[in-house]
Amino acid sequence: MTYKYRYIWRELFEANPAKRLKSFRSPSEMSRLIRWPLWVMGIGGICLTVYLLWLLLTMPQSPLVPVLSVIVLFLSLAASFSREKLLYHLPAREKELAEQQRDYIEYLAGIRAVLIKHGIDGSEKLRKLKAECETLLKAREEKYARFHRVIIDMLISVPVVALITGLIYQDSGVVPVATVSVLLLGLLVFGLAKLFSKIDYYSDGYFKDQNLLDAISEVEYAGWQFGAPGGTRTDGEEAQAADEVRAV
Repeated sequence: MTYKYRYIWRELFEANPAKRLKSFRSPSEMSRLIRWPLWVMGIGGICLTVYLLWLLLTMPQSPLVPVLSVIVLFLSLAASFSREKLLYHLPAREKELAEQQRDYIEYLAGIRAVLIKHGIDGSEKLRKLKAECETLLKAREEKYARFHRVIIDMLISVPVVALITGLIYQDSGVVPVATVSVLLLGLLVFGLAKLFSKIDYYSDGYFKDQNLLDAISEVEYAGWQFGAPGGTRTDGEEAQAADEVRAV
């Protein structure tokens, strides 16, 4: 990791230009935006899901279980496939979309301000920054992928094959206790390895690398600062772009 990369990595996370894009609707905004069919599907689906879970824990043989399951599934599909005009008040929705677009423009402006501050003022430098970011993330993914493959091959795949073979060719039909124990141990170790990799993802700051990669991808996709994706600029055009950013 170069020093320049680390400076950009830290400052982009601290500046957090995407904070408005990641914000949630307030209760007042939801009351103005959402029409009654979506309220019915949302509140009804939550209540029925809680009741269904209670039935599964207390009376799993109840005839209401399949009925409630179908109703919850229907409400989920209805909410997913319905058009926005049926779920939202269109004027409020159009206003929300316009605000999101403004927030997105501000997000791009915040990204490019950080990049320009640290000398990333051209497409070639941006590609180098992206390559370094991808290299760090890929190295981490490959490290844990190898570790997970070893666990799966030694502690999960082998016991599963042995268990299936034993059940097929064993006349007594008794499940080998040792094989099942090894399989359960493998599942436990695999779960712990997944948990450790997730803890490491946050404790070592890899989520900041992903944040930086997402920001670079947005800038490239928008084609706002460095020209359209795949395009090139002359040195004069790059300098003009840098002046425009500084003026923001």
